[in-house]
Amino acid sequence: MLRCLLSVVVLSLFLSLITTPSVRAQDGTPSATPSGSTPTTETLLDVTTDVLPTGHAIIAVDRWRLQPSANPLTLPPLGGMVILTVTSGELTATTGGTDHSLSVGDIFTPGDEEVAFRVSGSDEATMFAVYAFSGFEDTGFWGTDPIAHRVDFLISTSADALPGGSARVVLERLTLPSGSALPPQEVTPFLWTEIGEGAVGMTLEGEQLPFRWKSGAERTFRHGQYLPVLQPGIRMTLRNAEDEPLVLYRLTIVPMGSSTPTG
Repeated sequence: MLRCLLSVVVLSLFLSLITTPSVRAQDGTPSATPSGSTPTTETLLDVTTDVLPTGHAIIAVDRWRLQPSANPLTLPPLGGMVILTVTSGELTATTGGTDHSLSVGDIFTPGDEEVAFRVSGSDEATMFAVYAFSGFEDTGFWGTDPIAHRVDFLISTSADALPGGSARVVLERLTLPSGSALPPQEVTPFLWTEIGEGAVGMTLEGEQLPFRWKSGAERTFRHGQYLPVLQPGIRMTLRNAEDEPLVLYRLTIVPMGSSTPTG
């Protein structure tokens, strides 16, 4: 299962860089936000870590959904930064022969040890995992039950020039009702946004825009497509481009000494 995860991350990065700027993207004009259509932001994770990698690193966010099963979901040592938070249900994490009980709101950092996760109760448990690590080693397969355990790959990207050391890590889920939009913002390093559900209209202004993207024009991207990698300094506006709610996942890494993120 580990080899499968690594393959998906690498393939996602390749496809994002090669195809994202033009895959089924549509130019258009953004519409105004109706009164009363207000986006909401839910903070899933807000924690400080001391193990941010240095230089280039793979960045990923997964959502794990675990049903009760006799077989554990096993996470081998990956190195770098691995942070997990429980958002529903109850889990038991076993590492080094010690059991750790995890419930909603708990945060777990496995370090460089293998961890086995099992559902403690009778209901499904959901956990978000945030990774930042420099590379892979052949650490073996995930021990998993393909029927009871599911992994949703929410963000798969990379970062350069990470300073290492301490950092604040914030994972948010944004829900935009039909007709609503987020305030315009300037693209900054170490901030990534991807689509969880629905379709987003993205308007960009500035220099060094993606291929054949005119400043002030909008393109539409739907769930299953990765948003383009943007240069810092570009001004970006995101809006809900359809009638159904739009769900976005946003990950921000703020090295200590930098400005804190604002939502």
